[in-house]
Amino acid sequence: MSKVFVTGGTGFLGMQILGQLLEQGHEVYALARKRSLNALDSKQYAGVRWVEGDICESQVLANPQDFNIIADCEQIIHAAALYDLTASPSSLYDANVVGTHNILSLAERMKHLKAFHHISTLAVAGGYKGIFTEDMFDEGQKFPDAYSSTKFAAEGCVRKWLSPVAKYVHRLGVVVGHSKTGAFSKVDGPYYLIRGLKRLLNALPLIRFSPVYPIPYCEKARIFLVPVDIAVHALIQVVDAPVKPVRGFIKTYHIMGELGGVPIRSLLERVFREFRCGHMFAPFPSGPLTEMSLKALGIPKQTEAYMRSKCRYSTNKISKEYPSVVFPKFEDYATSMLEFARQNLI
Repeated sequence: MSKVFVTGGTGFLGMQILGQLLEQGHEVYALARKRSLNALDSKQYAGVRWVEGDICESQVLANPQDFNIIADCEQIIHAAALYDLTASPSSLYDANVVGTHNILSLAERMKHLKAFHHISTLAVAGGYKGIFTEDMFDEGQKFPDAYSSTKFAAEGCVRKWLSPVAKYVHRLGVVVGHSKTGAFSKVDGPYYLIRGLKRLLNALPLIRFSPVYPIPYCEKARIFLVPVDIAVHALIQVVDAPVKPVRGFIKTYHIMGELGGVPIRSLLERVFREFRCGHMFAPFPSGPLTEMSLKALGIPKQTEAYMRSKCRYSTNKISKEYPSVVFPKFEDYATSMLEFARQNLI
């Protein structure tokens, strides 16, 4: 096992990463801002050694002497990022691009480092139409929002980093709740829709004269969902594999869940069925009606581009190289995911 330094450890994904690293016997160090450290449960992940710092600060570490604590770490998992489609472009740039640059600068000083794992996203494909493979990156694609463009730039920083350290890019799909319990802690992706449907059901008397509800999606669009525990299991398989640093080495994995993704219509049907909603829905083109629909459901307008995306992604290399990684079908975890959401979303 190795010494691993993790950024973003207090987030939804990061906490799962810390837990699985500890289970595998790794020596784990994690970065967190002061306010996050103050809010931590002292008993939670007691095996983690926390270091105060902020990726948006050029020196990263709040106390320079703390570098001695992490100096001999052999791997870095950079999971810290701002995942908020509604955040300002400047906030997204600072967290996703500047933050990644700062962590790479810190990594330059870690002489025992063998591998750098960057948590990226399938959103770096932007508005690409067709099959986006693991070997593709800059294909001239355009981006629908600042989140996808800054994550693209962040991945670019890692790709351009000249270092003998082995670089791994893990492009995750839309991370949802635990595959068994459905537990989640952040509203994004399909949870916007689920929360919106709860609001819709509460307003049924107001819309009883509109049996067909307009939803802005494309019939050919698919969403690439992956339960958080499954995504982290895939990541840890790579972390656990032997590493031989080679200058210029970089490998990209698509950790996107069910091959081919989940048709948006199938997701909508399942959500409507779970909530026993008798209303029908229909795809509507962009315009005032869909804007009204999104607003009524409380869904950020930035999500519309993803509900219309025609991009597909190549077969997962990770499943071929790591046979223990098996991505479940949506129906295998849909009930637990939706039940937890139904009980916990306000």
